[in-house]
Order: sequence, then structure tokens, then C-alpha cells
Amino acid sequence: MTGPDALRERSIMIFVLGVLALNYPLLSLFSTGGRVFGLPLLYAYVFVTWLAVIVLVALLMRRGRSGAGPVDRR
Repeated sequence: MTGPDALRERSIMIFVLGVLALNYPLLSLFSTGGRVFGLPLLYAYVFVTWLAVIVLVALLMRRGRSGAGPVDRR
């Protein structure tokens, strides 16, 4: 499937993955006393996950914009 429907489905998938990754069960795995580059492990996980979601959305929007022409919905 290509076009606006595929773009919509992929954006929903990225949203759901982001919500699941930043939800309680996974966050509790990283709430230990560990540190990464001086940051608590939980903060590092949240920022890296947040950055990954932003990058995925940017890549999806760039691919969707370059591959599809104007859509005429009549």
C-alpha cells in the first residue's frame, strides 16, 4: 500500500510505539540507580526514546513528501 493511507498507518504505528516505549512498564525497567554519561539511566532512556520518535517522524514525513504528489480528494 502506498500513498496517504500508508503514511497514515505508519504515523499511527510510530505514535503507538512511542506511547508504549514511554509508558510505565518499560520506564520501571530503567528506574535503577545506574548512570550513563553522568545522567540517571531513566533520563537517558527517555531522551533517547524521544529523539528516536522525532527522527522516525521526520524520516516518515520526508519520504511521504518526496514520494507522493499532490493528492486530489474529490
